Order: sequence, then structure tokens, then C-alpha cells
Amino acid sequence: MADSQQEPRKFPSLTVGSIQRGLDKPWIPTLLARGEKKLDNKDNEEGLKPGRQQTAQSVPIAKKMGLIGLVAASLLLCSAQSVEPATKLYRAKPEDIPPWAEQGNFRFIRLDGGRIESWKAERTWWGKKFSAKEKDALAHIYDRHFDQMLGLLKQAEFNWIWVTWSNGWSFEEEDENRENLKKVIVRCHENGIHLSA
Repeated sequence: MADSQQEPRKFPSLTVGSIQRGLDKPWIPTLLARGEKKLDNKDNEEGLKPGRQQTAQSVPIAKKMGLIGLVAASLLLCSAQSVEPATKLYRAKPEDIPPWAEQGNFRFIRLDGGRIESWKAERTWWGKKFSAKEKDALAHIYDRHFDQMLGLLKQAEFNWIWVTWSNGWSFEEEDENRENLKKVIVRCHENGIHLSA
């Protein structure tokens, strides 16, 4: 026959039932132990030792459980991705700056202090040189020495200070300092002083 007149190739027809029956019989490659003979009939598990029969039966279950786990993990990872658009990054504009914070309108100072700040200073070369009076002033700048500090801030016309809200210690260790700072913040606001932490 000429090439143009060749009959189309015929493929064996498979019914859905025959495909499903083929899928119901798992294909499990196994390594044979020394001295075992390979079975001629792959569907016959009767010739296997009892332990191998259990393994041959449990492998499909393990494969299904692994597949379920993989699908569950994939769904979890896919659902973790945000479907919301990324938030727009805030960019400060000149009209967003309050008048007191405009250039030339503020006097700023960092005011570290508190019990933990004193402990930190003791671990530095310069903090080790503090006198007892200086250590006391640092440790109590937010409580018993604050009235004196507030007077000095007002005298120097500071209208913005930075305080140490957290040193990175435990909540329990920093609780006393935070309680003192709550009072400091109220007193500063009463006197027209802004704060950052």
C-alpha cells in the first residue's frame, strides 16, 4: 500500500472496568532475600512468607497516607499565601509633620535610665567608672530623681525626649521601669514635652 492509503493503527480498546481492575492490584517492586525465588504470578501473594504478605498489604496504605499528607501540606502552604495586595509603604510628607517637629522647632535629648539601664552600664568600661551618686541618678531617673530631671529639661527648653521603654529583658524584670515611665509620660505631656521610646 502507498503511504497515503495506510490504514490507521488500531489500538486495543480498554474498558473503564479493566483499567480500574488493573489499578486495584498494586505493583510493588520488592528485593528478594537471598535464596528466595521470584514468583511467576505477581498477583499471587500466597507464596510469600507471612511477614512479606503483611508488608505487601500495608505498602499501598502507607502510599495513600503519604499522598494524603502531601496534599494536606500543599493545601496548607497554598492557603498561607496572602491574597491581599501588599500594604503600601508609608512615606512621610512635609504636610504630615506636626509643627513642633519641624526643623528648628524642637530640642531633642535621649534620656536613658532605670534599674536595668544601671545594670547594663555596670557591664561597660565607662559605666564601671560611675560614682555611687551617678549610678543612683541613672537607676532612679524615672522615679525619685524625675522632678529634678524635669526641671532641667524645661530649663534647657527640651520639647522632645527619648526614653527607654524596653531593654529586651523579661516582662517581669522590666515591669517596674514601665510603671515608672507611665508616670513620666503623663508628667512630660503636662509640661509640653513629647516622647519617643
